[in-house]
Amino acid sequence: SLYLSYEAAKYFNHVMCTHSLAKDDIYAVAYSFKKAENINSIYEHQTSYVSKHHFSFVESSEVMMTNIKRVQQAIVEGETYQVNYTARLTDNIYYPISTLYERLTQFSNGNYTALLQTDEIQVASISPELFFQKGQFNNVDNVIISKPMKGTMPRGKTEAEDQQYYKTLQTSSKDRAENVMIVDLLRNDIGRISQSGSIKVYKLFFIEAYKTVFQMTSMVSGTLKTNTDLTQILTSLFPCGSITGAPKLNTMKYIKQLESSPRGIYCGAIGLLLPTEDDKMIFNIPIRTIEYKYGQAIYGVGAGITIDSKPKDEVNEFYAKTKILEML
Repeated sequence: SLYLSYEAAKYFNHVMCTHSLAKDDIYAVAYSFKKAENINSIYEHQTSYVSKHHFSFVESSEVMMTNIKRVQQAIVEGETYQVNYTARLTDNIYYPISTLYERLTQFSNGNYTALLQTDEIQVASISPELFFQKGQFNNVDNVIISKPMKGTMPRGKTEAEDQQYYKTLQTSSKDRAENVMIVDLLRNDIGRISQSGSIKVYKLFFIEAYKTVFQMTSMVSGTLKTNTDLTQILTSLFPCGSITGAPKLNTMKYIKQLESSPRGIYCGAIGLLLPTEDDKMIFNIPIRTIEYKYGQAIYGVGAGITIDSKPKDEVNEFYAKTKILEML
């Protein structure tokens, strides 16, 4: 398995601009498993749990809305088209990270979950977002797939309200524009390492239902060029465009100016590489992820900001993405 912080980006492409991590922080680390049961039995079952968590934003809603307005001014000035602006929440540490992971997976249907619990790194990720996977797809070998998420609505309190939120997201021109910008970015990124003419887009603007939110997703695929290795894949794709914005390089430079702290594992990648003949691998984007760091539990949320964004609505989206923490 492989852990990549968002700030590891500059080691794949030196022109990518990020914060620097603290002296003892880890940019990237790899772990190996000798037996399958090591993956399946990595944490012990916790028999008792008492809710103590009260995560709070590091910055106020007013500061976040001001930053969103700054992004929109940068768009007007031509610095960027879309920025994935993120914020942090923190809380005290009350339980082992494995306890939080078990608790969250009981109440979440994220498809790309991961638990890392070592002396150096403690992360519980219940991510719903696929960064990329490599393997066979539609009976074609050596295919790479990415499934970016752009567009969010909360779940309703009643069935009628739930359906209304679903339809609102499904027909939202703002969210579709946000989504297709990132699809185009990923088509370009994947195209650099794929065979000519092999790039395809599936399920454009597909709505996925999760416990606390609806997410608009799309799928981009390409057949990799012969002998394309992991380093080449990460150099072309990392970090994923869905958590930077577009254009990627300029927007990452702007994110460094805008955000007051490193992202760490949040918006980086956690991946599993399988010892198969075709080198199957799968990586998530660690959103909906808690990391223990500096003696605190840290959780990140973000939203894609465009010229059509309404600052108050985007901050409300931040809060919608914290609803999963109410399960703790």
